Amino acid sequence: DPQIKSAFIRSDNVDCYHSANTLVSAKQISEKTGIAIRRIDFCDPQDDKGPCDRYAAVIKSNIRRYLNENHNITSASEFVEACHSHKGVKGVLALGCQIANNAQKKDIKCKIKQITDYFNFEYLINGLLVHRSWNVGSGLLIPWLQLNCNRSIFNLISRGIEGFVHEWVQTNEHSVNQNVDVDDCVEQEEMLSTKISEQNNLYECNVEPGCTAAFVKFGNLINHILWLTNNIQK
Repeated sequence: DPQIKSAFIRSDNVDCYHSANTLVSAKQISEKTGIAIRRIDFCDPQDDKGPCDRYAAVIKSNIRRYLNENHNITSASEFVEACHSHKGVKGVLALGCQIANNAQKKDIKCKIKQITDYFNFEYLINGLLVHRSWNVGSGLLIPWLQLNCNRSIFNLISRGIEGFVHEWVQTNEHSVNQNVDVDDCVEQEEMLSTKISEQNNLYECNVEPGCTAAFVKFGNLINHILWLTNNIQK
């Protein structure tokens, strides 16, 4: 999409993703594609399943349905075709990829000390700003000179299915400085409470001020009113 100018990546906390080579390669990918990767965030350890796992579950269900229709899924191209079957999954685009000029070169690996302790990586002009927790503290700035940013990355050749129209997920941008009217929230809460009360067919007491008793049966409400009347007369 030519309208995309920047990207924020959220990934699972897996060793093959949570590595210095991946973080450095992302900077070079930004320079090569013109899409600036602003930040990469990793899920916290033992933080259950993330959004990627939820999408993966939907894709697996779509593939299983395609497989039950007696189709073969034995290659990458057949897997891409299975992902796009039944109009595909909204927000998911599958491509068959291949590395071009995959020549083995001995490059110096870049390392970040105690990288497993950091989960938020922000790309700045003068270096990589890392945080253990998002927006907590000033973070640690690692200059690009300390990282091996001159290593070459391979070209990636991608192939999709001709004629397949991908449907992107549209999200509305919310302003950070957007004001919230407290009175409107209270009014909406009261309307919701009244609506729920009507749906549940509850009989609420309106005889004694401040009484919040509610009954499912009308007879129980009458007994409650009689009990209140006797106590007030005494």
